[in-house]
Amino acid sequence: MNNMTHSILVAEDEPSTRTFLTLMLRKAGYEVVACEDGAQALEALETRSFSLLLTDIVMPNMDGIELTQKALALYPTLRVLYITGFSGVESSSTKPEIHRSPIIPKPFHMNEVLEKIDKLLEKT
Repeated sequence: MNNMTHSILVAEDEPSTRTFLTLMLRKAGYEVVACEDGAQALEALETRSFSLLLTDIVMPNMDGIELTQKALALYPTLRVLYITGFSGVESSSTKPEIHRSPIIPKPFHMNEVLEKIDKLLEKT
């Protein structure tokens, strides 16, 4: 599959993680738009569609869960992959959005992220 046909929106407030994800996803052949928080990512979603939203769960201004809810309202078939540095987020969440999408804990290995993305996008 040609990854350049897929665009990924990265929402991550930690600059070094955001830069690392952006560089590695581009190296893997994906088109990437990176945002520093959920509010900025929502603005990007309001201007164009993406194949996948890769979002941190805990961010300032708008967290990844709220971002996902708003993103899915705009694009119901959007694929979502969460990353988080908080170990209890998945099990403690009552939001259905978080249980429908995979969660990768930080620190993560880029191969794990790419495998999850490939799996999520293989149906598109």
